[in-house]
Amino acid sequence: MDKYIVVLLSIILPGAIGFFGLIGLTHGLYSSSSGVNGELIVYTPPVLAKIVEEFSGFFEERYGVRVNVVVDSTGRLLTRLETTMQGDILVTADHYFMEEAVKRGLVNPESTRRISIIVPVVLFHRDSSFKPLDIRDLPRLSMEGAKIAIADPKASPFGRMAYNLLVKTSVYSVLENRLCVYSDVGVVARYLSLGEVDIAILPHIVKYWYPSELEIVWLKPEDISGIASCQLIGITRYAVNKGLAGLFIEEFTRYASSLDPVRTGFVYNISDLSKIAPYDYRGIELPVVCSL
Repeated sequence: MDKYIVVLLSIILPGAIGFFGLIGLTHGLYSSSSGVNGELIVYTPPVLAKIVEEFSGFFEERYGVRVNVVVDSTGRLLTRLETTMQGDILVTADHYFMEEAVKRGLVNPESTRRISIIVPVVLFHRDSSFKPLDIRDLPRLSMEGAKIAIADPKASPFGRMAYNLLVKTSVYSVLENRLCVYSDVGVVARYLSLGEVDIAILPHIVKYWYPSELEIVWLKPEDISGIASCQLIGITRYAVNKGLAGLFIEEFTRYASSLDPVRTGFVYNISDLSKIAPYDYRGIELPVVCSL
């Protein structure tokens, strides 16, 4: 009997050791080796903070890692990444800043993926007495007393997008000294929802943040062609665990593509804009990088 037990243990023990060793290796892949205390640092602009934080919760639960989401304007996020040399994943509010991040060597260009299409719109508070029909109404409404807001063009992608739109439609020269300029999209959206300003040029998705307070004016395709953009995600050069960061991006991109644009306003493909806007947006010119 003793010989039988010895033989049995000699068969079982190596398998058991291998099994528990595999568990330890798998745990290490998604915890200790993924950074300080198994943490991913994800930089995101305010316009995408809600969806990034929501998905990060799912990712934490599934893989047992901590995801630290840092929210700020994209311009400041690039500066933070460059000066601290910390951070695993960068999400940008438009294509320009991702191209800038790649140019400055902050993001691996092969890792970038498009996560949404974004277009500028005119939004106004439902209770405001100023109700624009088109962007070319804004000079008249401004002279009548309407407060019109944009985000800071120097720090916010959508501030720059709003500025380019106003210039393209030949209304900036009238509004230049009348605009209320705030630090980022989140601030502009909040002030608009509270009625502190009457009208704002913002990304279309802001309407879905405040569905009861805001009304949307969809702009003509020819006005936003060449100005419409996309939001991208990529792995930074400072990522501690690039494999884990790549897994986050792969699953986040899949998650983003599954969102219903009618319910969320989140648009993964340009053709999906036709589901929520009264125009056919498939002919809008987008930057090449938005095809990633």
